[in-house]
Parts: sequence; structure tokens; C-alpha cells
Amino acid sequence: MASNTSRSFSEILNRYIEQSCYSTGQLAKLSGLPKATIVNWAAGRVSRPRYRKDLLKLAVSLRLDSRAATALFQSAGYSSLADPQMLPHDEEEARLLQQWQTRHGQGEHSGPFQAVPQVPYFVAREELRETIAPLLTTGRRRLVCLHGMAGAGKTTLAAHLAYELRPFFPDGVLWG
Repeated sequence: MASNTSRSFSEILNRYIEQSCYSTGQLAKLSGLPKATIVNWAAGRVSRPRYRKDLLKLAVSLRLDSRAATALFQSAGYSSLADPQMLPHDEEEARLLQQWQTRHGQGEHSGPFQAVPQVPYFVAREELRETIAPLLTTGRRRLVCLHGMAGAGKTTLAAHLAYELRPFFPDGVLWG
């Protein structure tokens, strides 16, 4: 029976990893988990992660909606995020749950989100991001055009803004 649970957990986890387009190394950086841990989970060597906090970190990094997170948690032998047993055990878990709920809380009723996968880190465009974000979130909506030579970071900046500003666009984010 343990191998059946292990297979199910690893299959579900691998599906979400594939959908995210992140490598295990990128997920390790995003989640703060050792790469070997993620690899062992994905390979089916672990049927139930020791700490649900680690699984929560990975669910946040994979940007799973509540349905996907519940499937992942239940396949690992944990209860769903809506279960009262999922109350935080410590401050870090509370912060993770709050971040996850803030990021995904409106996900069930929001529109489509088609942005490219977000990179694990974002550097050298903070000033430009701080200029553009208020244009997109305050008052009247505006059209913002990013232009420049190839490789300058336009797509990365646009993806970063799409993920960061997603709550401001409940009708969805489309990527062309």
C-alpha cells in the first residue's frame, strides 16, 4: 500500500513540476528546500514528506491553486488546506499559509492566468518595475509597452509584473 501512495504522490508531483516548467534546481531555490529532497519526492523514494511545511513551501513555489494543492497534500497523506488540521503549527507555517492564501485565495473565481513561468529571482529592473506597477494598479488602466533589444529582460519583467499584480486583475491575465 505504501508503494501505491508513493507512486500516486510522485505522479501528481511530477505533473505539477512539468506544468510549472521549473527545473528541480529552480524549485529548490524558490522553495528553500534541498534539491535532493525534491528529486527524491519526484522519484517516488518518499511516499510522505516528513514535514507538511516543506510540502507547503513547494506548493507555494509551484503556485498551485487550492484544488491542485489539495490533490498534492492528500496524495502525500496529509489533509487538504481547507481542513481545520491545517492550522499553522508555528510562525513560519502561518506565514507560508498566509502567503499562499494571499497569492491563491482568489484563484478559484478569477479569470485565466496565462503568463510564462516566473524565474526564481528577479534583479536589475526594480526601478522600472516601481515605475510601471502603479500605472497598472491605480486609477484608470493604461497600456504599457515594453520595447528594447533582444535579451534585455522585457519578458522577464512582464512575467514578474504579471505574477506580482495578479490580484489586481481578477478577470485574468492573458499572454500573447
